[in-house]
Amino acid sequence: MSDGWEQGFDCLRRSTAELRGYRRTFNKASTENWGSTESPCPTLNLERVEGGVCKGIAFNFPSVREREVHEYLADREGKGFPLEIVTIQLEDGTEVQAYVPLYHGKKTLSADRVQEKAAMVTRAQGTKGSCRTYVKEIAELLTKLGIDDPVVSELWHAVQVESFESMMDEIRGRVELLEANLPRRVDGFGISPHTKIPFKVLLYREVLVWRMAELSRCALENLEKERLASAITLIRAAVETSAALWYLWTKLDGAVQARAVGDIDDYLMKLIMGSKTNPNLPQAINVLTFVDRVNKDIDGFRHQYDNLSEFAHPNWAGTGLLYSKSDSQNLWTDFGANIRGLDSPKQAGAVNLSVALLIFERNYNLLGDLMPPFVELCEGRVKAAAKHDPATT
Repeated sequence: MSDGWEQGFDCLRRSTAELRGYRRTFNKASTENWGSTESPCPTLNLERVEGGVCKGIAFNFPSVREREVHEYLADREGKGFPLEIVTIQLEDGTEVQAYVPLYHGKKTLSADRVQEKAAMVTRAQGTKGSCRTYVKEIAELLTKLGIDDPVVSELWHAVQVESFESMMDEIRGRVELLEANLPRRVDGFGISPHTKIPFKVLLYREVLVWRMAELSRCALENLEKERLASAITLIRAAVETSAALWYLWTKLDGAVQARAVGDIDDYLMKLIMGSKTNPNLPQAINVLTFVDRVNKDIDGFRHQYDNLSEFAHPNWAGTGLLYSKSDSQNLWTDFGANIRGLDSPKQAGAVNLSVALLIFERNYNLLGDLMPPFVELCEGRVKAAAKHDPATT
């Protein structure tokens, strides 16, 4: 409860306090706000345990407002959480009486192992949001308050591991799907015997799917081995590839919507044959043009790409953060692969790879849906040109 509720009751003092003989536990099943009957969310409660210490924030109110505060809290916590009087110790060592909500109802969960609860958290979704969000917000709030609670920290870490493994399974499945459906040939005459433009579209789409499959497979393997600089550099390349396909889809969709081929052939030649170094080839389109085009539809896409670039480039994130750990007291620095044991770069890499694969698959299929009307459009232009100038046919 960190929404400033206490301000409405003339709170006199806020103090860090300890409740001895208790600890936090996630054993109250939420079947509405954060979960459902089929997939309940483990939510916070307190349980008696010998030697336990639960650290939190205590609020002191004027005695004349005790009844109002009690009624407010009883209503807010609900009938399942009666307010019990316990003894707490304030940060100055003073012991005082306090109200604490404790649940003893029928929705108590029997799961004890943190891995079981983490699996429940990743599945549960309620009217207020996901159970994962609930646990994440509690962990972040306690960190902000300077409270280190091992029960909360352990569950949140387990949830992150569970979520990461689920995401890796999803990535693995999408990569395998790409690899199982790699095209072997594009038949230009089979697409259209009258115009090459649709052939060029599919030519670029199919070389991109080969590139995407290779980059994603190598990125996945490096993530699994925690070769993070290699993995994130490959993921950034996969993001660029996915963005290139998005760019192609927008060009094709624009042409079909406008019922005009326009200058799409010029763009196709730059996509297929573009180069930054060979003056005899068309000028390549800058990759940031692809990324920024996606960002128009997916806000934050460029920001995520820039974060990946911090690791792909020899900046702090891609060098000192991944490979060094300094000891300021002894004035030395140790080196090693992911020597700090960081989870966040691995998590960020997996999220970006998952998104890149998802939108690649989306646009690959959307391009297939656009091909019949696009072929018709291109052939219509050829026929119109032939009628205008029969000598050229």
